[in-house]
Amino acid sequence: MSLRDYLERWARTTGLPHVLAAEGLDDGGTQLSALLVGSVATGLCQEGSDVDIALLCDASTYARLSPGRDWLRNRPTELRFGKQQLHYYAATFDEVLRRVDDLDDRSLYVYGTAKVLLDPGGLFASRVVPAIQRPGLRKERLEGKLDMLLRRTKALSGEAKRRANALVLAEMSLEVSSLALKVIALLDDIPFDPRKRLVETALAGPHGQEMAGPVAEMIRNASQWQDGNDAFTDRLGHVCQRLCQAAAHGGFAVGLRSPDQRAQER
Repeated sequence: MSLRDYLERWARTTGLPHVLAAEGLDDGGTQLSALLVGSVATGLCQEGSDVDIALLCDASTYARLSPGRDWLRNRPTELRFGKQQLHYYAATFDEVLRRVDDLDDRSLYVYGTAKVLLDPGGLFASRVVPAIQRPGLRKERLEGKLDMLLRRTKALSGEAKRRANALVLAEMSLEVSSLALKVIALLDDIPFDPRKRLVETALAGPHGQEMAGPVAEMIRNASQWQDGNDAFTDRLGHVCQRLCQAAAHGGFAVGLRSPDQRAQER
């Protein structure tokens, strides 16, 4: 049995029952869905990886669970069983759907790669899955992020010409590098982890393999702005040009009349 299979089975047979009991939810209510999320769900787990469980529920159930919790600030509750660490949190269906509508990268990744542990009322399958898989979502994300990449690249060029503070330029460089990685992943239509494993997940497809070298050089040069940074701007120009060509070839718009604020880095 693989590590992933073992941890998934552990989540179903040990982790989830303890979470439900701890929260007083072990009555099998139909307003609750339990999901395996994180590295075990995506298959990127390693020895020592935590098991992460998300509880999606209606507003009244969430209000009963949430007092004193920091779940909205991405601080899960922790449980330990011997050597195995388990994290869990709850969120309302409405909040998840709002984040999906806002094109929140983290939510789209987490719930798009989740594995269902419990969904007796079918609410996750009937509400969240169609929202994540709705036609046109990839197009909105790709065009918005590509447009934002071009706009932020232009802004970076202007700041570089004005010899702005090196820290400001480095932050802007990392921002455009992140946007470029996300555009690459969307061109390849693959899920990307916007937080911990952006490089590895975004470059897993064919465009990612093609662009891996230039993007790696961009990231290496992102902080070297003390005396100008022609190496970064040259690489960035090459990457932007190639991404625009690939997007246009795929039938996506290159450049929007007004920026889609949902595409901004957060």
